[in-house]
Amino acid sequence: MSLITKYRFDKKTKNKIIDEIYNYTKDKFSEGFDTDHNFIKAITLIEEIKDYYKPIELEHLLKNIKTESKLYTNENVAAFISLLIALASFIISLNIWPQRYVVLLTFSAILVFLKFIVFSTRGKKLNTAIFYIEQALKETKT
Repeated sequence: MSLITKYRFDKKTKNKIIDEIYNYTKDKFSEGFDTDHNFIKAITLIEEIKDYYKPIELEHLLKNIKTESKLYTNENVAAFISLLIALASFIISLNIWPQRYVVLLTFSAILVFLKFIVFSTRGKKLNTAIFYIEQALKETKT
């Protein structure tokens, strides 16, 4: 019996696998400060991933997860916020609206962006899945 869903090369199962890996690590590894237990559970998860998937499936899954995780990098967040600020300063220079509304709208957009991208658990889930899949790939190549 496997801990993880069979990968079908589509977005639905990719997201399901990411959630399963994250939930497994969150549930099993947060039971206490027993590092030996946590290490054994991590090894078990890596072995399960390695044995359940073919290397080509792992590489495809890893590539898709890394592509999605780029959205959650610090560089992309900073670039988007800079773009919002530049857009707001451009609109302010045109004197189309009263300036305080443009500033308020810009800061509101930045706060919404921070809420849904920076403080979301999706980035943490993706990083956890990337780590375990990379470890399983290393195990298959040795």
